[in-house]
Amino acid sequence: MSRLRDHRAWPWLVLLVGLLAMAPGLVTRVDVETRNATFELTMPDDELIELIHSGVDGERVYNGLTGAGLRSVAVEMETPGKLEEDGRIAIFERSELIGLQILAGAELDELPEGDGAYVLLLDEDPTILERVAAAVPTAGIEPVTVGGREFHLISGVPVIEDVPIGYDDAFVDQLVSRGIGVIARVPSVAGDPDFIRAELERLRDEHGIDRVLFTGISTPFVGSPDADAALADWLADEGFAVVLIEFTPQEGIEAYVDRIGRAVRLHALNLAVLASPAAAIDQGVRAVKERNIRILFVRPSDSPSAEGRLEELVRVMRGVTAGVPGIFSPGPATPFDPLVPTPLLTIGGVLASAGIAAAAGALLGAWWAVAAGGLMALLAIGASATGIGMAGDLLRLGVAILVSVVAVFAARPARSLPPALIEFGKAVAVVIAGGLTISGLAYGNQYLVNADDFWGVKALLIAPPAIVAAWAAYQSLDRPRWGDTITILSIPLRAWHVVALGAVGALVWYLLLRSDNTGSATDLELSFRQQLENLLYVRPRIKEFLFGFPALVAGIVLVTRTRHAWWLYVAAAVGVASAVDTFTHFHSPLLISILRTVLGAAIGLVLGVVALWLLGVAERGARWLGILPRA
Repeated sequence: MSRLRDHRAWPWLVLLVGLLAMAPGLVTRVDVETRNATFELTMPDDELIELIHSGVDGERVYNGLTGAGLRSVAVEMETPGKLEEDGRIAIFERSELIGLQILAGAELDELPEGDGAYVLLLDEDPTILERVAAAVPTAGIEPVTVGGREFHLISGVPVIEDVPIGYDDAFVDQLVSRGIGVIARVPSVAGDPDFIRAELERLRDEHGIDRVLFTGISTPFVGSPDADAALADWLADEGFAVVLIEFTPQEGIEAYVDRIGRAVRLHALNLAVLASPAAAIDQGVRAVKERNIRILFVRPSDSPSAEGRLEELVRVMRGVTAGVPGIFSPGPATPFDPLVPTPLLTIGGVLASAGIAAAAGALLGAWWAVAAGGLMALLAIGASATGIGMAGDLLRLGVAILVSVVAVFAARPARSLPPALIEFGKAVAVVIAGGLTISGLAYGNQYLVNADDFWGVKALLIAPPAIVAAWAAYQSLDRPRWGDTITILSIPLRAWHVVALGAVGALVWYLLLRSDNTGSATDLELSFRQQLENLLYVRPRIKEFLFGFPALVAGIVLVTRTRHAWWLYVAAAVGVASAVDTFTHFHSPLLISILRTVLGAAIGLVLGVVALWLLGVAERGARWLGILPRA
């Protein structure tokens, strides 16, 4: 640590100048996030129709849902299979028609050879055939008389039931007339690109519908990148916005995000999967408040009662609308305003990144500071020149790891509490400075809607504690020299060594398990989290305020009494890395990330002071009882 005390101040000056240069851009980001304060409740059209067809009065369904906050419906294209379910057509294979004639004892009609589907128009609507021809221009359609009735043989279509043949105008008109917006869902297997464009253009011109939601796990023409790019360019030119589904990566979506630039983030609330309506409400409120979600896609539960499904939908929609903070308002969700990095922001990012790397290098010496700062500056310049990409990923990861280490060691040992509080404050300030730097290095609408995310979360959470652990081991072993290596390796392996290694391994496993959105949590922890959320507006992370930050407070003081207290700095590094990780959630509002970090540090500070006080009480008690020698 003597090197830390002797290092030059210039890395911190470079960091400060970089942050000042980035400040206008960061303020703009906050303004863009704050002004986009409208959230929207939507649901799928098939679930809405199912409710109406399940015996619940249609007017009651519409009035109940719109009264609870429903603003739009996501409408899928019709397919021949859907028309068959509705009783408008009947689809037969060749063998089925022959079998029906045999069962009827009729004379067999001569049917054309070859594969295809025989379609009977039950409502005699010829436009259905016209829509099939438009959707699949290569399809063959010819009339065939079977048993005295006219069928149409459709060939050249592998599975006729799944072919999207356009949107149901009558249903769209019904929604629009009730003041309900429409989001156009485009299937992942969409047939002819020209037909898709024509349908979307018709919806926009006739009804003002300008938002597209791709269904399935891929975009419509992912197998033909040129067709995907052409559709994306057309959507961009025509002013459409693309709706991105949270936690559902769709292959090929990058082409649309890069070209369109207008995106709205959607989060699904599936009542059939969530534990309860209350859990759905809590999840929906957090999504809007903390993750820049602007559309909540609500699916009903699997209750056998249509009345029950409707009541749960109404309860959840009303609960979300009431629970979302007052700074947000229900209404049609719109894309964020354009967020484009300026030259000043880019220069600031280069300087701030170099300053953080130089501060990390200064822990080893002045020349290390120069080398580290220079290399990081070159990486930042390269990332800016190449349009971020992999260089940007490495830059952000490197800054995140280095700032986590620097923040821990910025807190110098202090013998008493007052100076310890100052040292703790320095560590928190470095965390926030580093977090703002990382936020400035991920600047653009694609980050706000999570189309591009942070690469290397697990490395960020593991590397800083590992680096600090190496320093703690060095200090705990009384700063051994290289010549002492053989002596150290000759130390007998004891049971407590195995226990300690097992505990460290368990901690690493736990961090890896909990480092993304797939991590599990007990019901008790979930309940505790929700209570914190209700009390503090935004929940600080448990491993920060209950583990890392208290350990840092205690370590700052106790390391002046015993060199083994350096291991508390390792625990502190876990919390500090988690705090830095908060800022790598680029889809979270920047003010939310700052607030979450400050709350975690403040609660952790209080708990650390309490821990030190309790330790002092225990020490005085032990001396009074004679367990420890009197001072």
